[in-house]
Amino acid sequence: MRRSSEGRAVPLPGGFTGTNLDMELLALGFARGEPGSLAVPYARLDNP
Repeated sequence: MRRSSEGRAVPLPGGFTGTNLDMELLALGFARGEPGSLAVPYARLDNP
């Protein structure tokens, strides 16, 4: 997972479906931050 160009966001691959894997990826996305520089993970919703 890569941080955005501003370094403040971590877009997750694919759409959000609410599975355990999605939740794990969101949790892991916070690990992309650094001390003093929070990185917030996000996922887009899949439209049915």
